[in-house]
Amino acid sequence: MNCIRLKGFEIELLNLGCGNQKNGVGIDMLDFGQDIVWDLRNGIPLPNDCVKEFFTAHFLEHIARHEMYPLFNEIMRVAKPDAELLAIVPHGETTEADFLGHLSYWDERRVNGVVMGLRGALELLSMKRNGIELHFRLKIKK
Repeated sequence: MNCIRLKGFEIELLNLGCGNQKNGVGIDMLDFGQDIVWDLRNGIPLPNDCVKEFFTAHFLEHIARHEMYPLFNEIMRVAKPDAELLAIVPHGETTEADFLGHLSYWDERRVNGVVMGLRGALELLSMKRNGIELHFRLKIKK
């Protein structure tokens, strides 16, 4: 079931794979009462240049490696110029990275590979390991 519960398309914060979190405009394939019920593997159902900031926590590891490029292209499409993305993932060296349902590993090399692979469209602003998690912030350059 797809559902969009928005009044407009100027979005301060888009929470990708929000689950039951209630910060920003949430999008998830399961209905937790968030603003958008949608499978992000099918794109982002928003117009170009409408999102100022993105947040995602423990979502990217559920996306298969071959689905990353289309997802990041969609993020860049809907992002306003100089939008930022803050992501939190389990670090690839931890047991948590191997949980069932995790389809990709994230570590410092993967983050750098995403930035390099998108040829100048992203800038790495910060990255640090915090316990079992890897936190990184990217700027979307348009």
